[in-house]
Amino acid sequence: DLAMTAIVARRGADDARRPAAGTSPEAPAERSAPPAGAAQPARRRRRGGLACATAYLLAALAMYWPVQPFSTTKLVSCGCYDVAEQVWFLAWTPHAMLHGLNPFFTRELNVPFGANLAANTTMPLLGLLASPLSLSLGPVAAYNVLIRLALFSSALAMCFVLRHYRCRWPVAFLGGLVYGFSPYMLAQGSLHLNLCFVPLFPLLVVAVDNLVSGRHSRRRDGLVLGGLATAQYFISSELLADLAVLVLLAVVVLALRFPRTARQRAGGVALGLCWALLPFVVLAGYPIVFGLVGPEHVVGSLFAPASVDIYRNDLLSPLVPTPGQLLSPPSLAALGAGFAGGGAENGGYLGLPLVLAAIVAAGHAAVRRSPRPLLIAVAGAAAFVLSLGPSLDLHGHATTLALPFRVLADLPGFDFAVPARFALFVALAAVMVTAPAADRLLAAAVAVADRRHRRQALAGACLAAALVIAPLRPAAPERSESTQVPAYFSGPGVRAIPAGSVVLAYPYPQLQQDQVELWQALSGFRFRLIGGYVLTPYLSATSPDGGFAARTLDPSTVPEVLFEYAFAGRSAPSEVGIEPWSVGQLRSFVERYGVDEIVVAPLGADPGYVERFVSAALGKRPVRAGGVEVFFAVRRPPR
Repeated sequence: DLAMTAIVARRGADDARRPAAGTSPEAPAERSAPPAGAAQPARRRRRGGLACATAYLLAALAMYWPVQPFSTTKLVSCGCYDVAEQVWFLAWTPHAMLHGLNPFFTRELNVPFGANLAANTTMPLLGLLASPLSLSLGPVAAYNVLIRLALFSSALAMCFVLRHYRCRWPVAFLGGLVYGFSPYMLAQGSLHLNLCFVPLFPLLVVAVDNLVSGRHSRRRDGLVLGGLATAQYFISSELLADLAVLVLLAVVVLALRFPRTARQRAGGVALGLCWALLPFVVLAGYPIVFGLVGPEHVVGSLFAPASVDIYRNDLLSPLVPTPGQLLSPPSLAALGAGFAGGGAENGGYLGLPLVLAAIVAAGHAAVRRSPRPLLIAVAGAAAFVLSLGPSLDLHGHATTLALPFRVLADLPGFDFAVPARFALFVALAAVMVTAPAADRLLAAAVAVADRRHRRQALAGACLAAALVIAPLRPAAPERSESTQVPAYFSGPGVRAIPAGSVVLAYPYPQLQQDQVELWQALSGFRFRLIGGYVLTPYLSATSPDGGFAARTLDPSTVPEVLFEYAFAGRSAPSEVGIEPWSVGQLRSFVERYGVDEIVVAPLGADPGYVERFVSAALGKRPVRAGGVEVFFAVRRPPR
């Protein structure tokens, strides 16, 4: 019967290919017009995608309202700390390429040593993508656009991936909304552009799924996976390494669960990984090697053990809201505010409805032995365990129970991992495991024959969706502050400083007070800076605080100690009086490190004290212009 069916089908196809009677064999017969309704599904797909994209874009704009996306005077959180550093990175990439400089090394910071940017969170791909904005409107506008684009693109990527897995538009839309605007995304969006620009991870999940399942050629799947991994490396190598660990753990668990299938596919997966290495090694090989062995490369852990212990989730983090959620009772919000050190790393909340839905969906996948949901569910469970850090915290109290992250942190290349950031993959797994199950429930509701019962089923589905979304609703838009950039650096006045000059600035650039790095970027890198908020081998190896500032120079009392204490308003400036030994230290510092100009900005507790101190040491008065005081040619003897 099967053979006869095949023969009849083939004859029918041959007859269809023959020219109609009365037509020439050389001239193809006219193609019949497509049915009138054939274009409707494609039109509906375009309308659905456009509707989702519009909703995500409006939500991303609302998260930073009322600040405009092209603002050049305001930034999320402040024009300091990690935000100022990332604006500097966005400006550096196009500047280095236009001037023929190495984009992975700079001498503009940490004079006289420079800084290895391949060992820092440089995100050169984002700097390259935003270069038209950086070169026209400035890096502040580029950052403001990218931080909104991070939420929008991440949500849209998840939506299209769920559509790829045949989820209906309402389910795909809600899945993208949960992923792109999760508490993790909104928390990291307050400080870390590189950690919330994550549209590639849903695509990477699809690429891994294709490679493991063998749907296409191994070369195609491997090259796609390698290209996506390379792009993600140039955004955040830390998150890429975290994903690699989770995928490895999930594949090992499934291989033990399904040994026969694992043996059948092992060769093909290995071949695909070889193809994946091709674009990764070619494009990312040089920065990886440069970051490991290049000049001023970072040696040892980037974070002190105390820092890692702070930035970890509590066992109750997925269930306890923080003040960032609208529906958060004061008692629970106070408890959740202390998880993961608070601030940008506290993004582990998912809400009880989503957690229960993910657990039920994962259990259903295990019963049905569905490989893809199981792979994602195992990776999500591993991410949650690793997000708890080296030891367990329960209800805000530390315990002595050791966890697997302690082993991961000791592996080469993972000493920079921050436990709380695995929360991204917990949210990703929860969405990708729950969405297909929700889609099947929605299909069942639509398929109900009786109209009255169908309405009731659809109402129940909408209620369930509302229960999942409501706990995640943010309390308010993200706070933005003025960049506080003196007019001197954004106008023509800065040209009075000779190009390439070495500048000693107050506030001294390090840790949270790195505003001058932002000013340097806005000036077009006209001058080089003593100090800087940048990872260096000195602090990564010796500092008990973990290493977030430039190498200490000698003598350090002036300017490092005196400038920092004057900025913080402590008692040290009164102790470091204007005396022969202290002013001699400043003169020695200026000569030793070739300082050309000293700039004092009106920030901090006591800039006037710094100005008086420098005037006494140099025997000259500053030039006041554009809201700052500049001591020019400080190595020349005073008149």
